[in-house]
Amino acid sequence: MERKRKHFNKEFAKSNLSLNNEKWKFVCSKSKHFLKRAVKF
Repeated sequence: MERKRKHFNKEFAKSNLSLNNEKWKFVCSKSKHFLKRAVKF
């Protein structure tokens, strides 16, 4: 049981990390777009 839980935690952390990565990429692309628009003015 304990070993299973450890494995689950590892998998959960991995999926959480990739989720954060996607969110970060999205935020980055959005802020880049915003900066480009701000520079135009």
